[in-house]
Amino acid sequence: MAIFFWCGGFQLILCTDAIGNEKKKILVLNSYHDGFHWTDQIMTGIGSIFNKNKEVELFVEYMDTKRHDEKTYFEYLKKIYHYKYLGSGIDIIISSDDHALDFLLQYRAELFSGVPIIYCGIDKINPKRVNGHKLLFGIAEDLDVKKNLEIALGFHPHTRTIAVVCDQSKSGQAMLKEARKIEYLFKNKVKFKYLTNLTNEELKEALKQLPYDSLVLLLLFIRDKNHNVLTIEESVELVGSSAKVPVYITWEMPLKKGIMGGYVASGFNQGKFAALTAKKILNGENANQVPADQIAPHTNLFNYMELKRFNISKSDLPQGSVIRNEPYSFYREYKRLVWGVISAFIALIFNIIRWL
Repeated sequence: MAIFFWCGGFQLILCTDAIGNEKKKILVLNSYHDGFHWTDQIMTGIGSIFNKNKEVELFVEYMDTKRHDEKTYFEYLKKIYHYKYLGSGIDIIISSDDHALDFLLQYRAELFSGVPIIYCGIDKINPKRVNGHKLLFGIAEDLDVKKNLEIALGFHPHTRTIAVVCDQSKSGQAMLKEARKIEYLFKNKVKFKYLTNLTNEELKEALKQLPYDSLVLLLLFIRDKNHNVLTIEESVELVGSSAKVPVYITWEMPLKKGIMGGYVASGFNQGKFAALTAKKILNGENANQVPADQIAPHTNLFNYMELKRFNISKSDLPQGSVIRNEPYSFYREYKRLVWGVISAFIALIFNIIRWL
């Protein structure tokens, strides 16, 4: 009898330990597709926190809304996610960009009732958009068009025209709205020209025709007027190769030829901060103590080739700027080692002379 109770107790301990060590389930719902540069950067940021964490299990979905954003399509997605995740015990959700958040706000009660949501990749949230939703935490992009233009005009003081490039997508129109808000701040310096709702060829021609005293602010151009979808790489190549004037960006994109860079929202930082917030909640931190709204750090990001092209010195860049595409320099990479060797060599020569 004693052995029976001992075995039963041992089994109970094992079961309790297994329950205690059950992995936390995190669903990452991305608005766009795998391979989309911005989304990939967000996933890298999330992975920097969770990839080596054996206590969590990641479920990753890509809604592919750059290619499909019809109401019927979202109804199909709801059915698919209902089949895959209802009753699966998802502990927390991280969503990236607008379509994923709006999808969750609409179907949360049916699919993920009571599950905390951390959203990222959203520029600015209208409080009415999330009214009535609890356990909702945001990492805002807070695209700073004003600071970008101040930096650009500081480098190119003779600029007279700002050509704003943007598509008709939901994200693009949200960015365009923010750009229009700050136009009045520069009305005595430059005029704004909006290149929107164009085909790929129309945009190429418009960029080629810009006068020399212009610069381009590329917000987003992923889907043209004819609904042709471009990759981020194709988009920046189209704009960068067509414009003969400097091209500035507000969020992290590949710095291809023709793209200067700017003060950018970082996809990596967006994902990392969203993951850190999720980690706090999963670790039992009181949700009321977790900030509902945060802003991930931006990065001053510049393309070395374009800095050289427009004669901008690295010393003129904002402090802490990141420079991409700079030619490899052994000295820059191993500066401390080089000076250490030089110092040791000088000391050796000094000692030899002293003992002669």
